[in-house]
Amino acid sequence: MAFSDTYFKRFQTGKIQIAEKPSADLFLIIIIPSYNEDELCKSLQSISNCALPDKSVEVTVVINSSEDTATDIVLKNRETYKKALAFAEKNNTSKLNFFILKEENLPQKFAGVGLARSEERRVGKECRSRW
Repeated sequence: MAFSDTYFKRFQTGKIQIAEKPSADLFLIIIIPSYNEDELCKSLQSISNCALPDKSVEVTVVINSSEDTATDIVLKNRETYKKALAFAEKNNTSKLNFFILKEENLPQKFAGVGLARSEERRVGKECRSRW
């Protein structure tokens, strides 16, 4: 068993967040954990403005909060989620896809960057099966 298999098994949340399989020509994956962010769409726009490779790029945003997050931050995250979804709908192309995820009331173990890593593993597993 390879190191990565052990790592993926240990940290797998078991919840599929994106049903769409990665593109066959996937070249770059960008994972952005988001918590209490005011300017997320500016960051997404910056990525969209970049000179992109000839192959596909995925940007996965994971907006999340833990079970003890203050109500005002949860509400801000929900507003950020709505704005990011609208951005993705407007800016997704055949070579640049934005996936916007929202998770609330997570146990501390899975909140923050940890949940973003689990989404990276979903894509990693799909890509490894092709290599």
